[in-house]
Amino acid sequence: MVNRIKLSCACAVLALAVSGGTAVAADLPPPPPPPVEVVERGDSCFYFSVGGGYVTHERPRVYKNTAVLPFGTNAVGEKFDDTGSIDVGIGCRVVDGLRLEFNGTYRFESDLTSSNGLAADYSAFSGMWNAWWDIANVGGFKPYIGGGVGFAVHKIDASGPVGSTGNRTDTTLAWQVGAGVGIDVTENLTVDVGYRFTDLGLSQGPGATPFYIDDNFSHEFRIGLRYDFNGLM
Repeated sequence: MVNRIKLSCACAVLALAVSGGTAVAADLPPPPPPPVEVVERGDSCFYFSVGGGYVTHERPRVYKNTAVLPFGTNAVGEKFDDTGSIDVGIGCRVVDGLRLEFNGTYRFESDLTSSNGLAADYSAFSGMWNAWWDIANVGGFKPYIGGGVGFAVHKIDASGPVGSTGNRTDTTLAWQVGAGVGIDVTENLTVDVGYRFTDLGLSQGPGATPFYIDDNFSHEFRIGLRYDFNGLM
């Protein structure tokens, strides 16, 4: 009889423990979902640019028929015809707002003439190390200013009587200043509309008594694209 009572008590305690454990388990919150793996995008400072422009020149100063410096007499009524340009560049945003960039620009062939018979075909390639400062970001519009220094490679093919005829390639120091606005199209793509004032330096024509081209100033009105590699590298 005593054993039966003990067994009944044990069964009651076991049933109470099971029901209590079930109730406690039902009150616990569900286990959290497994963590989702997050792949972070890279953070690259680099961007690539490409563009083209319309180039108009100020009147140059052409010294004719001189083998050595100081220069000889001036040509009369010298002028460059307007031309176009194409360019490519690679840059890096070193800090917020500041971009450092190397840009190469090719200016298509232009006629260099004067009223006293100068006739030459002229083209140039320039390479510039530039610094551009993005002043602000106003709704995706980013005005900027800056400039740079570098070199210019001049190709001159002369056929007129001012100085010697023939062709020559000359390399000189060059510099530019400019301003513009970048317009964000997507997270990575920006339209760049700008202006450049450029001095391509003093270049020399062909032959033993060459002419020299000084005050080689140009105004370039440019439009291009910048592609930012941020998030892709």
